[in-house]
Amino acid sequence: MNIRKKNVLTRKGIALLILSMLCMYTGLICGDVEPVVFSSMIFCYFLYNVNTNYSKFKINVRRKISQKEALECDFVRIKTILECNLDGKGNIGLEKACNHGLEGGNRVDTNIFDTNMNKENKYGLENGNRTDSVVKKGIGEAIVEGIDILDKKSRIRGSNRIFANLKGKREIEYTLEVKKRGRYTIGPLRYRIYDKAGLSFEDAELEIKDEVIVYPKIEEIKNALVESGFYRHYPGEYITRQSGSSTEFRTIRDYVRGDPIKRINWKASRRFNKWMVNEYERDNICDVVMFLDAREVSKIGTPLLNPLENSIRALVAIAAHLIRSHNHVGLVVYSDTVYTLTPSGGNAQLQRILSVVTFVEGKGDTRFVTALENAEGYLSPKTGILLFSSLDYDPTIRNALYRLNAKGYEVTIISPSSIDFERVFSGYVCERYKMVRMERDNLLRELAGYAKIIDWMPGENIQSMLKRCFDE
Repeated sequence: MNIRKKNVLTRKGIALLILSMLCMYTGLICGDVEPVVFSSMIFCYFLYNVNTNYSKFKINVRRKISQKEALECDFVRIKTILECNLDGKGNIGLEKACNHGLEGGNRVDTNIFDTNMNKENKYGLENGNRTDSVVKKGIGEAIVEGIDILDKKSRIRGSNRIFANLKGKREIEYTLEVKKRGRYTIGPLRYRIYDKAGLSFEDAELEIKDEVIVYPKIEEIKNALVESGFYRHYPGEYITRQSGSSTEFRTIRDYVRGDPIKRINWKASRRFNKWMVNEYERDNICDVVMFLDAREVSKIGTPLLNPLENSIRALVAIAAHLIRSHNHVGLVVYSDTVYTLTPSGGNAQLQRILSVVTFVEGKGDTRFVTALENAEGYLSPKTGILLFSSLDYDPTIRNALYRLNAKGYEVTIISPSSIDFERVFSGYVCERYKMVRMERDNLLRELAGYAKIIDWMPGENIQSMLKRCFDE
């Protein structure tokens, strides 16, 4: 337990202390005994309540979470149980109401004793969940108020406040709406204990923390879209009509020295009186390496709508499709440093990609050519390259694409337009936008000679973007 504030006076306690001092001063000035006696009685009452021994209060907290891993836009139910133990007697009286609240944390607009605890409260990611609350407290026994401290980006439905007397058990249940990928921390639990008269309090924290990991949501790519042209750009993404190692039967042929014995077709060999082997379709697998631009400039826009978030959503959708089509996918993320994930296949590789992009933050200014140099070790001549970048403030992009084109690599660039995200965020079009938009169009036309480029506009979904990309 971490004590933050000890024996702090409330507004009610300060007012009572001032009243006692005024009575004492009035009695001494006027020579009247009654104000002095009244002041002494108030001061004794004040000292009796303020000198509360908070060390005898024992607070136990348990927290239950419906799921520790979730996808974007999921809902996570959280139940916090607070148990208070006190060596005393008496029941709490609900006679007076006062306005107070714990500092920090996520407050909600609700009466703590309201039976409707599922009232929906929506707030923006930037501002967190902070409003004032009215908490009822009474006279006769000390009281405790607790709150689960949440991340500023958290959005909740219900109340994350808990309120109880110091001889009982109380639980609250609320829903955490996870709109954005990343790590959501729940806790610590901050609580405040008031004395019997509500004149002073003590703040403390219980270092009880839980985490919820939110992965990017994978958007399915429709079969019709795939058949319309996605395969053309990555040879080997589909099963070709060539012999090889697979499970799909193709034909029977004569035995050739070096064929595995397990492929011998014993019935056909007996029938034709010569060695015959089974031949299967070959899974023509290719490597695709995805480059993700996670520099500081990629965060232009809102927390949920910017080039980086759009790039990640498209990346995981395409990566999932390629891996499920038996391809090998690698990942290179460049921000302040360069992180590489060598090409591999299977669900384990998809999980590794999700684990990496979940915690990517826009920072740094590493250039594409630096990321390319880190990945050259596993770029085979037939590797497909997919770059997710807004292409802003990177003078090395031309030379890097020229090198890749000269070596025969097929490069596809999916470029969310940062200037258009900024236009949507600001809500108006200025002369600067027109000039920057013209510069971007010129850059895209220049780079089109080295790579296939799609200019991804805000509001366009992944399906239509991919269709426009691979049908052109």
